[in-house]
Amino acid sequence: MTRTHSPLRRHLIGILSLAALLGAGAARWWGNGDAQTTFASSISLRLGIMLGTIWLAYPQLQSLAAHVSPTGLLLTVAGLLIVVIRPRAALWIVPLLVVVGVLGWLRRFLKRPP
Repeated sequence: MTRTHSPLRRHLIGILSLAALLGAGAARWWGNGDAQTTFASSISLRLGIMLGTIWLAYPQLQSLAAHVSPTGLLLTVAGLLIVVIRPRAALWIVPLLVVVGVLGWLRRFLKRPP
């Protein structure tokens, strides 16, 4: 990812967050209160909060992405999804992710110098 696109992406995330939050507020305020409107409003509110959090943490997320391997990130996200779907799987997923993370960290020190 190049640095020239970062501010534009961050602004876009902020605009989308604001739009989702305004949409949630409008659905709550002017909606008729049926289940479908309440559901859409709550989903839009959660999305707006999540995008707002990403907008605030965007510089830190960029530096984290520069230091974490894509494989490690993919394994972590997959492991968290499994734990969300089946909470009892945390008994073996969390230790497995810790071992993989420690081995990845040690790999930096065990590499042969160029």
